[in-house]
Amino acid sequence: MALSTKGPTEGITIDFDFSGLTATTPTSAATVAVPYQGTDTTPIVIGTVSIVGTKVYQDITGGTDGMIYTLTCTAVVSGKNLVVAAVLAVRKQP
Repeated sequence: MALSTKGPTEGITIDFDFSGLTATTPTSAATVAVPYQGTDTTPIVIGTVSIVGTKVYQDITGGTDGMIYTLTCTAVVSGKNLVVAAVLAVRKQP
């Protein structure tokens, strides 16, 4: 899943849609950000997570200008881990 670009100081909420993997609401979820491209001097901060139906909403702030990150959200459904990944670019806004 490709996401739009965010600014280094911008806070956003990303939704990870698990509906293609399950019709059941996850009981918990966690997201990890890993540098994909560039030198990470100001890491992304993973904030509050909320779950509504089969969607996981994750608050994200920070990140280094010019970086591309891989975001991996793991949700627990009926005792099994399901994973949805996304790519997020961090760029200064003009």
